[in-house]
Amino acid sequence: MVFPSFEAYIDLLKQAPFLQPWSAGLEIYFQYEVEEVDGGVRSRVQPDHIEEEILNMKALDVTQIYPDVTCPVLILRATDGMLAKDDILLPREVVERMIRTIPDARCVDVDGTNHYSIIFQANGVRDRAIMDFIHPFS
Repeated sequence: MVFPSFEAYIDLLKQAPFLQPWSAGLEIYFQYEVEEVDGGVRSRVQPDHIEEEILNMKALDVTQIYPDVTCPVLILRATDGMLAKDDILLPREVVERMIRTIPDARCVDVDGTNHYSIIFQANGVRDRAIMDFIHPFS
């Protein structure tokens, strides 16, 4: 879909419930996600790339490589879904399997976050978990 301007594109995104609250970080992210085309701007994300990714995800059983992971792993898990509270991208049972199978894996649930807000919003729980992970003795 082509939008007449970046502002028109952003205005639509600002209405998405899973991108709330809107932040400067999201605006910067989406600035890099668009490309100029005849008539305005559009997302760089190509539908055929998404379809290819879905096929790849279905073809690969990532659980088979869990035992091969040899470095410490921190899983930051968003507890809210994208479009509904229960639309979780990383369900609890998947994380539990990862923790059982990946040596030295740990998980921190970041309550009240979704796939986007866990990254783009300020969050003390997330930040403390990362600091504890990279500096375990500080």
